[in-house]
Amino acid sequence: AILFSMMIPGQVTFISNYLVLRDGIFGLTQLFGVQTLLNSIGAVIIGGASGSALVAAGMVFLMKQFFESIPNEVEEAAMIDGANHWRRYWSVVLPMARPALGAVAILTFQGAWNEFFWPFIVLTTPEDIKTLPIGLLSFRQIYGTTGDWGLILAGAILSALPIIILFIVFQRYFLEGVSYGGGKE
Repeated sequence: AILFSMMIPGQVTFISNYLVLRDGIFGLTQLFGVQTLLNSIGAVIIGGASGSALVAAGMVFLMKQFFESIPNEVEEAAMIDGANHWRRYWSVVLPMARPALGAVAILTFQGAWNEFFWPFIVLTTPEDIKTLPIGLLSFRQIYGTTGDWGLILAGAILSALPIIILFIVFQRYFLEGVSYGGGKE
């Protein structure tokens, strides 16, 4: 199922997702007093979740490969110490997975932060609800014609700051290795 989700590009499900948000999700949107979910943050979240964010197949593959690289001896040692399956996972394997979880957190946040196509389609009218990449597009349309590229590049740097800060916060998890947990080698 995860490989199948990798084979279907987001453009294939784009029209059906848009129509579901436009017409309401099985009539449930009318319970909340709205006719459509378009032009709302909910549309960006739901549309992103039905696209690549819900089953981020690349992230699942990354975590699978990381968990397969953890030596079996570490889990066997915890089992000998009397830990059950969940205790081994929670106390031994999950702390060792911090580097991979940090990478997944950064890549997922970066993907959501830089998303342009779906928010550009579903957020059309309220200017205060548009995402940063769409704001940079309108900023470029205003100042790009006058040739003031300094302002546009300053806006691009400011839009990259949260990603840079997130990387600095999670940088130590990248530097730790699997050998953090132990094993004789």
